[in-house]
Amino acid sequence: QFLKGGGLTFENVKSISIKSRLSESKMINSYFYRTVVIWNRIKEWWYDTRDRNDYITSFNRDFKNAFRLGHFPVLLKASICSGHPDYSSQFSTHFLGFSRSGVKIDAMSTSSFFMNKHMASMLALVILSNDRMCRDLLSLGFDTLWVGDFAWKLQNFSLPPGQ
Repeated sequence: QFLKGGGLTFENVKSISIKSRLSESKMINSYFYRTVVIWNRIKEWWYDTRDRNDYITSFNRDFKNAFRLGHFPVLLKASICSGHPDYSSQFSTHFLGFSRSGVKIDAMSTSSFFMNKHMASMLALVILSNDRMCRDLLSLGFDTLWVGDFAWKLQNFSLPPGQ
């Protein structure tokens, strides 16, 4: 309208001003919405990670006390690691495309360099025979139990067999 000789009028300026405020308002709402969505994802990740870390910390504390008191013959330490790629499920934990669905158990053994298959199997049997522990691990997003360099699929030990 300005180019057609209509010039700038109060109504034109007012209309442009209202339109720009509306588009600014939409843009601010869009940014706010995106920020809230991102914040909620961060909180979900934080709480999931905290639950998993609390469980591992509790495991390590309990086994350290059991070893000190002589109730368990080997000192165990658990940590979170990558899961076995063949054992992944829709409940497995992934972060930024990386698998964080494994729980690794290390043991202080007579050999400080490696754990043989027999010792790993005995330690895995202690954990895998505890149905509640397997279910806890699965519910926290773990799918693989690593003992030394050997892996076990947790689902095979905590869920009823398929029909």
